[in-house]
Amino acid sequence: MKALKYLILFLLIIAASVAPAYAEDDDNTLYVFGSKESLDLGKARWASFEDNGITVITKDIKDFDAYKNKTNILVMATLKDKAAEDILGADSPSLKHAKRMESSVYANVADKFENGQSIFLFLGRDAADAERKAVDTREDWWPVLASCFDVTLIMKDLFQY
Repeated sequence: MKALKYLILFLLIIAASVAPAYAEDDDNTLYVFGSKESLDLGKARWASFEDNGITVITKDIKDFDAYKNKTNILVMATLKDKAAEDILGADSPSLKHAKRMESSVYANVADKFENGQSIFLFLGRDAADAERKAVDTREDWWPVLASCFDVTLIMKDLFQY
């Protein structure tokens, strides 16, 4: 009987230590990377996602490498951020053009680091420029992002107009 209690306790400890890892890899989780400024600019959008059942985990863009294998990722980057090169590739024509012209870029990259992965990249000269790119291209990326989740979100609610 005493051995059974220890076995049950041991199994509970193992289950408790494994549970958080599964929760973070949930299909309804969106990892959002950016500077503090860019994360603040999109704050209402991230709250809208959460109100509709999507778990949003925001991270500093410098932490991208540690999470780049997650399934659903949205990146608000500047032309100086290493994450943009990791996602597009340093030799990417669109990245080279953006740097040369100091222009913004939207890219939807599938299966970059993992099969079944979707990465939405908004690249600008600064956080405000990346945010403008997200707003200006919402008809292109929103339906694709919405299809990654089992929820219905209305673009009007998401962008507050």
